[in-house]
Amino acid sequence: MPDWITHLAFVYLFCVAFRLHHRDWEKLFLGALIPDAFHVFPTMLTFTTDHGIFIVDYSLRKWLWNFHEVAHSIVGIILLSVLTTSIYQAFLAKNRDGWRKTLVFVVFGAVSHLFIDSLRIPFPEIGYVIFFPFTTEKYSLGWFTPSQFMIFQLMSLPIVFMMIVHLAWQLKRESSERDVSTLTNDKETEKERGMTQDEIGKIGCSHQ
Repeated sequence: MPDWITHLAFVYLFCVAFRLHHRDWEKLFLGALIPDAFHVFPTMLTFTTDHGIFIVDYSLRKWLWNFHEVAHSIVGIILLSVLTTSIYQAFLAKNRDGWRKTLVFVVFGAVSHLFIDSLRIPFPEIGYVIFFPFTTEKYSLGWFTPSQFMIFQLMSLPIVFMMIVHLAWQLKRESSERDVSTLTNDKETEKERGMTQDEIGKIGCSHQ
């Protein structure tokens, strides 16, 4: 796991390059972060003391870390993506009919996460059980050392800042367009009502 900033930056550049609608960005962002969902809890259970590393509950931390490793496999990514997509479609999605499309975006984001993580040269005993449960052999492309990855992390910071500004601008523009559309519809409704009243007045005059 290089860091979440790098994963978000990579996905954002992909979205911009292929001109994806900003409503699809969040699906890719979710996919890019979910493989590390189980990494947060083991980290929270570990504290640094003056005498070294203190682990609150080693068995619980190891159990959660095993889930983290499985999440960095093809099977784990698919299962997590299906679960995430189901939750997203049930509570967050405006279009409940786009389950398959959402799943594709989430899976792609998760695969991009695994690809970026695998670029780092692994430490001893660290790799990714990509083909679990068929094998527990750990793999990594190992193109960059952790210190070299710092360059990507530093480059990712301004990209993520630009992503936040870009997304805020997109949402503001969408809100403005929605307001203009609502105002236009209101005017058309008022115009139709005015025409109806004029027609009623004309009919009344003709009867007189």
